[in-house]
Amino acid sequence: MMITKSTYPPGFRFSPSDYELVSHYLTNFLVNPEKDLDPSLIHLIKKYDIYTLEPWNLPLKSDSHLKANETYFFTQRRKLSKSIKGILPKRMVEVEGDDNNPNEIRGGFWRSLIARKPICDKKTGAIVGFLNTLYFNRKVANKRRKEEVEKTHWLMDEYEINVPNFQEWVLCRIKFMGKPNYDVPYGHYKVVPEQDNRVVSDQPTHDNNVISED
Repeated sequence: MMITKSTYPPGFRFSPSDYELVSHYLTNFLVNPEKDLDPSLIHLIKKYDIYTLEPWNLPLKSDSHLKANETYFFTQRRKLSKSIKGILPKRMVEVEGDDNNPNEIRGGFWRSLIARKPICDKKTGAIVGFLNTLYFNRKVANKRRKEEVEKTHWLMDEYEINVPNFQEWVLCRIKFMGKPNYDVPYGHYKVVPEQDNRVVSDQPTHDNNVISED
């Protein structure tokens, strides 16, 4: 029987492990990324270009089977440039002001929070993918109307499979980590305190901080 939103069993919650997200959902999706999503997934994981909008303007959670304040996306990354570190993905979110306020400063970028972590098969020890954790930094205007950057409470866990070449399609989990602001849909943005800042790196980690199959 094909599972749809109305036929999920009572008490069902979509809460896959990092290993399951990479080894099952992302791997199966990459067989044919242009194909329409399986009906059993369309209410759980959206196919959307998350780099076209700020996170609070994305089509966020609309299903009761998901955890609060988080939404899953299959999204396509673009190459930024070539360097000694390899080919890096473009992290900018470029959004123009609307017709009512064309000079409004919008957009921002996703920035790596810590070094990416390998995700391993618990039985074999093989690395099946990587987890990148990023925070969204939005553009704001200071008193002189000059552009500045402000860190927000929007976090993204980005999953990619373990391949040597640049991976365009990835699976992302976007979460709002701040307190809800009920005056604006889905909490909008909140500034993250300075003490939350941590080391930023785009390089693989070689320590023992490895994610294994649950």
